[in-house]
Amino acid sequence: MTEHTAAHMLSHISFIGPIGGPELIIILLVAVIAILPAVLIITYSLNKKATPKPPALPSSTERRLAELEDLRTKRLISEEEYEQQRKIMISKL
Repeated sequence: MTEHTAAHMLSHISFIGPIGGPELIIILLVAVIAILPAVLIITYSLNKKATPKPPALPSSTERRLAELEDLRTKRLISEEEYEQQRKIMISKL
């Protein structure tokens, strides 16, 4: 019984005839050129459909600074109190 390698089997495709090295390279290149755009399109469409991340919630320091600003705007605290509390909050970062 004779052993047949993959290259030997591919070199004798019955409906085309014997195929040598250059012909196999051309066939492989055509296959890659035909398949590559399909793979890229599928990959792009799958990435495009990914759910976007929700916007980040403000940190507690950001919320506290906004509240402090609101108190100053409403004149519920003085400018000096605002600056003092703001410095304390920022120093804790």
